[in-house]
Amino acid sequence: MIQGSASPYQVVAPMTYATAAELFACGQALLLGKETVFDFASVPSADSSALSVILGWQRVAGEGRLRLRNLPESVLSLAKLYDVAELLPLA
Repeated sequence: MIQGSASPYQVVAPMTYATAAELFACGQALLLGKETVFDFASVPSADSSALSVILGWQRVAGEGRLRLRNLPESVLSLAKLYDVAELLPLA
């Protein structure tokens, strides 16, 4: 689901309702009080569950410790639709 031995970590699984809980848990284990970057360039598909996962990671990471790269356009569009785009810590 998430690959890499150091930040930036590559998210490689679909970010959908079916994978959200497992993705959240995998990412949470990587957020250990240091700045963490997740790269989404290899995400094959995403739905609104991706926002839940990302916002959950952000809560766990704490202020300024999470960065996002190559977020899928579908997720960015949903974030704008739900008026939460400004909350996303884009790198």
